[in-house]
Amino acid sequence: ASDYVIVAMPLMKETLSLVGKAEFAAMKPDALFINVGRGETVDQEALVDALRAGRIRGAGLDVMTPEPLPTDHPLWKLPNVFITPHNASSSPFVWPRIREVLHENIRRRLAGETLLNEIDD
Repeated sequence: ASDYVIVAMPLMKETLSLVGKAEFAAMKPDALFINVGRGETVDQEALVDALRAGRIRGAGLDVMTPEPLPTDHPLWKLPNVFITPHNASSSPFVWPRIREVLHENIRRRLAGETLLNEIDD
């Protein structure tokens, strides 16, 4: 039912190829798919098939598999795909936020507390 499906998850064994043929088939034909997480979380062949068949309207991809994407890859030729150079995190707020989390995690580690944003993989 969503107009936009945005993937921003880390790559873990549980997220490897998590978005595939069934997920693209469940999307609305006019849905846009956006991936700013990790390329390996998406079955890229299923994405190409969905785009070619018109099962989804288009895709915005900041991450792919592999990176860099080979110049002869089908995604480059699809008119309904927008590819960016893995820079979705670029923002004037990135480094201040990274420093903030780093400082807080150092404080927490020294205090024996649970860290922010831990991923158990």
